[in-house]
Formats: sequence, structure tokens, C-alpha cells
Amino acid sequence: MLEITIARDGSVMTVEVMESSGNRAMDAALVRHFSRIKGIPAFTPDMNIPSITLALPISTRRG
Repeated sequence: MLEITIARDGSVMTVEVMESSGNRAMDAALVRHFSRIKGIPAFTPDMNIPSITLALPISTRRG
């Protein structure tokens, strides 16, 4: 499980592994990948918060 915090301007502030996949290299690769995301739209004016944190369940199993 990853926790990603996104700023008002749509930039990724933090990416943290909340539940490991069991593979440190995979966890590190996921953090790098999600840290580089660009193009998230800025918050709309009615969203009166400085950031939003999302919990993303990630499955690394095939099939």
C-alpha cells in the first residue's frame, strides 16, 4: 500500500510505503515511479485544503 500526498498545484509532495510488497527493490521502484508523476490537475477553487493524501493499494502479483 502506498500513501501519496498531492499539493494544491497538483505536484506530488510525498510517497510512502505503508505496507511493503515484501521486496525492497520493488517498493523503492514504486516510490520512484509515483514520485515522478506529472500532469495531475491543480485543485479547483472550491477545494479549500492545502493537500490531499491518497492510500493506493498496489498489487505486485501477476495474474
